[in-house]
Amino acid sequence: MTIDTSTLGPARSVSDLLKFDKFYLFGASAGAIDIESFLGAQGKEIVGFADNASVKHGTLFRGRTVYDPARLPAMLDDQTAIVIASAYQVEIADQLISDLKIPLAQIFPYISDMFQNHFGQAAVEGHTQDVQWLMDRVADAESRRYIENLIAFRWTMDPRTLQRNPCLKGFYDYKPAASNGHAVVGPRKGDRIIDCGAFNGDTARSFLERLDRDCEIIAIEPVSSNYDSLAQWIAKEQLGTKVTPLKIGVGEQRATMAIEIVSDTEDPRATLAHDKHSGQTEEVAIESIDGIVNGSEAQIDYLKIDIEGFEPEALRGAAQVLQRDKPDLAIAGYHKAEHLWELPQLIRQIEPSYRIFVGHHPAAPYECEFFCTARQ
Repeated sequence: MTIDTSTLGPARSVSDLLKFDKFYLFGASAGAIDIESFLGAQGKEIVGFADNASVKHGTLFRGRTVYDPARLPAMLDDQTAIVIASAYQVEIADQLISDLKIPLAQIFPYISDMFQNHFGQAAVEGHTQDVQWLMDRVADAESRRYIENLIAFRWTMDPRTLQRNPCLKGFYDYKPAASNGHAVVGPRKGDRIIDCGAFNGDTARSFLERLDRDCEIIAIEPVSSNYDSLAQWIAKEQLGTKVTPLKIGVGEQRATMAIEIVSDTEDPRATLAHDKHSGQTEEVAIESIDGIVNGSEAQIDYLKIDIEGFEPEALRGAAQVLQRDKPDLAIAGYHKAEHLWELPQLIRQIEPSYRIFVGHHPAAPYECEFFCTARQ
């Protein structure tokens, strides 16, 4: 069976969104910041926010009024649309369409510089063979259904087509239905873990709690403010024997790179330095995962990579570790639209024995992630 885009309905893309001049953002929280930045760069006006939290109604958020969503139908005209600035894309879209009777044509999902190329006919057609390659090779039916729904979402920009993968139980916790709830993709107790994109220790904290502290974690984070928070948490919790922080970036080979720190968010993050934003730049050392592990015979059991679009470089720089140790993998696959197929193709090229599952960030079903294992 092949992907048939004719069954998906009309395609929509960012060009359809940009036909509108004014926007309400649904969700008065930090998730709105990237949308506000993207629309502002396109010369569009944010006229206000909507939010389901009644305590916010009538207050100001980022200088604009927060409204009760029930008022939206009366405030919309043919030049005004709504962008959902919340991880609850499915639920809010259904509320807007089913309850408030707002046409889908005036409703758009979360959009940003990173996500703008994920949508529309151009983002799907021409890549159906690659997507089909992935669907033919994923290890369970739940992954296939998730991919089908994600493609429908990217084609239509209708959040209601998104469906969470039920095997995703929590933060980097994928339990295939056939496993009866037992771990098939790690981490497991006793594992040695590399966490690339450790942020302030949120993933490490989750792993320590899940594994009753029976693991060792190398936590890699290049952004100074994030790394400082990570190091302070390790010191405060006296985790020096459990978590080793490294202030470097990961890539294909050793290098030095200027990165731009986008800090007007809850999670300051790094991208290649360029002139697009006004964020501060920071020069960081880059090392491959193979280089970090070089000389150590200790087994790497689990590798998590979420590094703002540099996942292919990190994987190529981890080829020796993947072939030697075959660690379980958790790889972010949403930073670029083509990563949906390019990353699993690269993983299987490096080590063909990996079984691939496709899930998502627990709070954001549009942020796909790969969970891979070669363990029996």
